[in-house]
Amino acid sequence: MIHKLETVHERAQRTGYITGPEHIMGRGLPAEGKKPAKKAEPQAISDPTFDDIRQMVQDAVHEKYRKKGKGGEKGKGGEKAALQPEANCWVRDQTESHVIFESDGKTMAAPYSISGKKVEIGEAFEVERRTTYTPV
Repeated sequence: MIHKLETVHERAQRTGYITGPEHIMGRGLPAEGKKPAKKAEPQAISDPTFDDIRQMVQDAVHEKYRKKGKGGEKGKGGEKAALQPEANCWVRDQTESHVIFESDGKTMAAPYSISGKKVEIGEAFEVERRTTYTPV
């Protein structure tokens, strides 16, 4: 089987672009009579980012599982008591379906779902962290 090598001129006719030094320098020019293809305009990214999701889930975990400050729901003067520092509840990790957090010295996991900007946190259960390396 014999393969014919294509000349620069033949390639330009076939592809519509001139090859050579201009092409190597990233400036391929359209052949005569052909217009260059228009580049698609960049679109705004409106989906929540991974960090947005992490923050929404973290806020929902804190709202559900952090302990309230002294005095219950109402503090002095009738205002709501501030939540205690995050030391008693903090997010350790999360997957697409579960959030893993520390609460009162225990490692907990809870399923979560997101609908728009609303996060629903399910019932938490205690878990143990394990890292496993498996031979290949």
